[in-house]
Amino acid sequence: MMSRLCRYSIGAALALLLLPLLGLADGPSPFARAPYLLGVQSGLGDMHFRVLIDGVPTDPPATLAEPYTESISVASHRFGGGDTVHYGPGVTSVGHLVLRRKVSTDKSWIQWALSASSNRAPVRHDIDLVLTRGDIEICRWSTRHAFASKYSLTLADDGRPVEELTAEVDPTTRLVRKRGEVEEATSPIGSGTQTGFISGLGDNAMYEVAFAGTPYPDYLIASDTGFHFDVLTYRNGGLERQQKFPGTLHQDWPTLRENPTANPFLFDWYAAIANGHFSTATMDLAITGETSIPLIRYSHAWPHSYKLQLADDGLPIEDLEVVYELPAVQAPS
Repeated sequence: MMSRLCRYSIGAALALLLLPLLGLADGPSPFARAPYLLGVQSGLGDMHFRVLIDGVPTDPPATLAEPYTESISVASHRFGGGDTVHYGPGVTSVGHLVLRRKVSTDKSWIQWALSASSNRAPVRHDIDLVLTRGDIEICRWSTRHAFASKYSLTLADDGRPVEELTAEVDPTTRLVRKRGEVEEATSPIGSGTQTGFISGLGDNAMYEVAFAGTPYPDYLIASDTGFHFDVLTYRNGGLERQQKFPGTLHQDWPTLRENPTANPFLFDWYAAIANGHFSTATMDLAITGETSIPLIRYSHAWPHSYKLQLADDGLPIEDLEVVYELPAVQAPS
């Protein structure tokens, strides 16, 4: 019987052989990768992503260790005695930035975090995440006066530590996103799902979204979407036979994925709602390409959450989840 040590050694050797096939042997340094989103590339090519603290690039270089998320809570209501549920914006909540870097003799991160022990006067720094191509700034995400709420030595896959620091984003301004010069829009590559089946629609079929009749091919639909009902089991009086009936309707809201070169419409719409300017639009999902297949139309759609994260190539992508009300089946055009 093969020993456990021997099996582990063979497994490790196979993993090393598979690294080039999985695309993990090239690209950013190991600490810069984002293992929480395997299977998606940013589509940003030769761009570079870096972290600045108080305007100075971190040394050693840092990256975003976990997704940053902020969201607008969804408030539901009914008008009069109607059955239709309507959704509107509630309170906006912001997350935090988790930064990662290689360990070194620099102790500034642990000192920053220790300053939070003085509740009234923690050290605060400005943080900028910057995407560039050469000398051209493509996009910048910024927060001011952030304090560090957590410091950790986190084990990497090789059993050695990296430094991670959690910085709290200012809830008043949120994470400010400013687009710079964009030459050409691109889209992320890959669905991020490994389901074990394919659509059968062919390589020329595109799954696309349109708002108020305007298509946005820069956005990828990055989640399942649909609706489902609670199932209620009911027994009438003394009857032994049970029956099932539909209960409360639930929607599975879709996530749209983009990178910072995409059309700014969706993010600008989200930011406007977060700033108190609420609006909705119809959202259509369809197959386009050689064959056009209208799929479903959602009414009163609006983006309620934003997530910034890194793709497998260490460059940023953005997810926005879109709320909708009752869907309607699209009639063939």
